[in-house]
Amino acid sequence: MSVDDNDPEVRRVRLQVRAFRQHLTSYLTVVALLFVINLLTGGIWGSHWWFQWVALVWGVFLAMEAVTLFGHDVCKDWENRMVDQVMARRRGEQPKQPAAPSNWTPPQPPRPSPPPST
Repeated sequence: MSVDDNDPEVRRVRLQVRAFRQHLTSYLTVVALLFVINLLTGGIWGSHWWFQWVALVWGVFLAMEAVTLFGHDVCKDWENRMVDQVMARRRGEQPKQPAAPSNWTPPQPPRPSPPPST
């Protein structure tokens, strides 16, 4: 499917996806840095883990942004495959295997190398 980059709606969505990716990258970087700081300031021995609260609150807001942006399409394909498999088992049928992409070719087994000539 081709996406028309001149369409204002496409540009808006592209900017939203890029912003989400930047927010996710910032979240992972800052939480990792806070974990290291917490670890170096006595997190293990003092048993006081404060970085988790920052990660939790920020993570909730990041998850809300993801749900707003991606909606219910996040796991729809997986959910449909699982429903098909359960229904096939209940009917006593063999579950269908997912279709391979049209440009996919099965891997070829390695060919044995010819014996060295002496």
